[in-house]
Amino acid sequence: MSRFFVAFGSLVLGLGVALGAFGAHGLKHLVNPEKATYYIDIWHTAVEYQFLHGMALLIFAALADKICPRAYRWASIFSMIGMLIFSGSLYTIVLLDSPRVGMITPIGGVCLIASWFCFFIGTLLGKKQVLK
Repeated sequence: MSRFFVAFGSLVLGLGVALGAFGAHGLKHLVNPEKATYYIDIWHTAVEYQFLHGMALLIFAALADKICPRAYRWASIFSMIGMLIFSGSLYTIVLLDSPRVGMITPIGGVCLIASWFCFFIGTLLGKKQVLK
């Protein structure tokens, strides 16, 4: 399982570099000029959270042998789902000029918060204890 989370984290980090470069150099040519600054800010937020939680997956994996396995697994799952929903919805808002997609963005944010709470609980419990 750890290998999968490391691979996924590495993938989203690599994509984050590409999406960040696209946001810095190409995005303004694709979006409504009247909303360009607004959309570039949204894009930047999506990339930032993608980077942060891609790194989180690598950190969680690096410390997996020191924390509760079940908490590690849930922290990683919530981080992945949260990234996909949070950053994915922000990218979609920008690319499709569809603010309604933003209604699901908070669900992704809650998943990202949950990932950090799972990691916190896992570090408190340590390796020997298992969440029930």
